[in-house]
Amino acid sequence: MMTPPEDRVQSVVLDCNVWINDFLQKESDLRKKLLQEPYQVILTSYMVVEILRVLKRLSVRLSVSFYELESLFWNVCSFNCIKMDFQKPFTESLVSEVKRAPEFRMIVRLLDLEVKDVPYLVVTFQHNAILVSNDLRSLVTKRDIIDKSLGIKILTSSEFLSKF
Repeated sequence: MMTPPEDRVQSVVLDCNVWINDFLQKESDLRKKLLQEPYQVILTSYMVVEILRVLKRLSVRLSVSFYELESLFWNVCSFNCIKMDFQKPFTESLVSEVKRAPEFRMIVRLLDLEVKDVPYLVVTFQHNAILVSNDLRSLVTKRDIIDKSLGIKILTSSEFLSKF
């Protein structure tokens, strides 16, 4: 079992799909692990906006109060392991602005990814973190190329739970 040295905290970035899957579970192995182990989960403005947008759509689809889902999200954000790296305001237009950024569109072309995934790669690279994603359409299937090109490790949530 791989664990970071006790004096070093491992930085982790959770893809939106990992956050959403976690919120849909009553008992969360991921939340337990993050609370018990020396991890620092990086959370950006972009990620918050994307997560809240998905939670809003999900609340309608599941006939669940958005307020309950949003409260759960902000409650998790209060965990000591969460590092908030908010450099932009939380606006509905933030996701669109990021998707139109030429540098992100260039990375999309170079690595054949979806533009929505690039902000996760950038923050993972900036913080020398591990990216946890269950996105089989884009990130997970391209993880060898991403690791070789950028040195970014991508694990599925089940791999993350079992390896660390």
